This record gives sequence, C-alpha cells and structure tokens, in this order.
Amino acid sequence: MKSYSKFCLSNLLSDFSRIFNLKAHSPQVAAKYLQRANLAKSQIQQNHDIHWSDKKLLEVGCGQNLGYTSVFAAGNDVTAIDSEPPLETLSLKAIAGLFQSAGIYRGARSLINLCLGKHKYFKQALMEQMGVKSMRRMNIRKMNACHLDFPDNSFDGAFSFSVFEHIDDPQRALDEVHRILKPGGLFYLDIHLFTAIHGDHDFRPQTPPWNHLRFQSSCPHYVNEIRLKTWNEMLNKTFGEVRTLNIDGEITRGKQYLSESIREELQEFSEEELLTTTYIAICKKY
Repeated sequence: MKSYSKFCLSNLLSDFSRIFNLKAHSPQVAAKYLQRANLAKSQIQQNHDIHWSDKKLLEVGCGQNLGYTSVFAAGNDVTAIDSEPPLETLSLKAIAGLFQSAGIYRGARSLINLCLGKHKYFKQALMEQMGVKSMRRMNIRKMNACHLDFPDNSFDGAFSFSVFEHIDDPQRALDEVHRILKPGGLFYLDIHLFTAIHGDHDFRPQTPPWNHLRFQSSCPHYVNEIRLKTWNEMLNKTFGEVRTLNIDGEITRGKQYLSESIREELQEFSEEELLTTTYIAICKKY
C-alpha cells in the first residue's frame, strides 16, 4: 500500500509539472496515437483487404484523450465506451461522479488534467497532424465492457488499445464484442502484455526491467495477469479467425535488457512472452 501511494503521488506531481510544457508535449503524444491508429488501419487492410471507411465502429475503452476515437471517427461512425468517460465539465455533480467511479487517484488525475487544459492541447495537436479543422461528432457512453448495451450484430467493426489487460473478465468482454459484431465484422485488439518488460504499466525510469515478475512487486494499476498462451486460446475460442501480429522492432529492442542473469530468474517464461510488449490480434466473426 505504501509503495502504491508513493507511485500515485509521484504521478500526480508529474501532472502538475507538465503545466509548463503541455503545448510542447502534446504534439508528441498526438503523433503516437495517430501512428498507432494508422498502423491498425494498414494491418486490417493488408490482412483482410478491408478498408475501414464509412463503417459503424465501436471502441472498447476510449480513455480520457479520445485519441484513437478521434482518428477512427474521421470517415467512420464511431461509438466509444469506457467505465470512466472523459470529464468535460467542472460541475459538482460531474466531479462527484468521477471520484465515485474512478477512485481518488484516477479521479484526481483526470481533474488535474482537465484543469491544466491537457485534453484541449492534445485535441488541437491531433487535429493539426490529421489536417482537419474540426473533429467529427462521436457518441461517448459510460459502459462496462463485459455488459455492452447494444443489440446483436450492431457494428461493422470494433477496436481496443491497451484496455483488455485491465478487464477482470476478458473472456466475457470478448464474447460481448463478438455478439455485437455483424457477421464478417473485425475486431482489432491491441494489448500491453503482462509478461512484457513493463507489463505492470509502471514506466518510471528507475523501475528495474521485469520488476513485477522478478520481485513480485504489486502492480501500480490493476492488470489481469493473463499470459500469451491464454490470450491465444481465448481469442481462438471466441472468433472464427484470428491473426496475431507484433510491432516491428519491439522484440529486438527488448533483448538488450534480457541479461543472462535475468533470463535465469525468469526461466518459467518463454522469450516470446518476455520480449513481446504489444500483442495485436485481428479477429473476424463468421
């Protein structure tokens, strides 16, 4: 509990420190969102010869920035769901609801970011990089991924980035995505794998590689600790066709941190598990 409180405090202080360079930092963040979203579009087209344009899409876990939501909404009808949708106003009712659903740490962080104008600067930077003057209207709804409030066969496609590793019952969430997809619909799933070098989502520079696996340290954010084999099994069980991909160069870059002594410590894990950071699956419903 003490280490978690220290982690939360350091991140909140970091948010405050960014007040002086939000405008400078936002283009870098926006570029990463745009790059990953464009990679997803490219991989979908290359693997299934399908261009996501004029489609009805669902994003599972849109987060606070609405980065991926905004990119895919350019040319598509996008609905996005999240258990903690973005805080758009500073009304007492909205703030109280945020802290009730998100907890003290995440609620405080979202409130700080809104007050500092983080989302405003990010949106401006993203629009500039996309070459648009306005964002297409998006339907953002508060919803649990395990209980999607949509009829069967409602969407042409669905996508999710770095969310499913935080869901306590991912199999149920996958079943829900499968249910709401139309036959032939695709689900693009991007997961930060638990067994990766920072699989606990603790990206502080001083954190030792594979800290959560080597020292059994508590994860700063809830992660379901599902391993590579189990993800493959769940996806193949749920969908008729699954193609798994990786980010080019990630495995090679990770090898420099996997010393012989660390490899000995983590011998119960395969090198593929340890060196795969971004696990990507493109799933098709038949």
